[in-house]
Amino acid sequence: VLQTLTGRNVYNGGKGGESSTQIKDRMILDNGKYFYSVIIEAGRNNFSDSTTVLADIASMVAALGHTRYIILSVPNGSAEPNPSTGYSQIIAINNRLSAIYGAHYLDFRSYLVSQYNPGIPQDVIDHANDVPPSSLRIDAVHYTATGYSLIANYIYSQKITTLVPATAK
Repeated sequence: VLQTLTGRNVYNGGKGGESSTQIKDRMILDNGKYFYSVIIEAGRNNFSDSTTVLADIASMVAALGHTRYIILSVPNGSAEPNPSTGYSQIIAINNRLSAIYGAHYLDFRSYLVSQYNPGIPQDVIDHANDVPPSSLRIDAVHYTATGYSLIANYIYSQKITTLVPATAK
């Protein structure tokens, strides 16, 4: 979706189920892509170890050597409603990411929560629990095509100038 929106090639290097450390290790080994604009989404699979998540993301950003990157929020799933320990851990990481990365941070988690359908009872429950709505998820944490499309459009509308300098558009 981002490729269509930007008219530029997009490489998706994500692999499901990886911890932030596994993502960092793969990224740092693949230094041929350091010049790419980068979207980092890491920490979902090891959010209970916030020190590691924050250190891994900092290592990835430091390895880039440029400022064409954004850091996406860590999303919560149906097992981490507000209030819960998992929810508190995820919100604490997101608050730190926002404080550290400022304009390079994008809270897509809150955006997705706001996209609930008030006509679907489970979505209303999810919204009340501050969880991305079930109508946009295929399971507890992964999104439908519509969910991913919303995320891509949100990135494009909010942060595309961070990824693609005005002269390159």
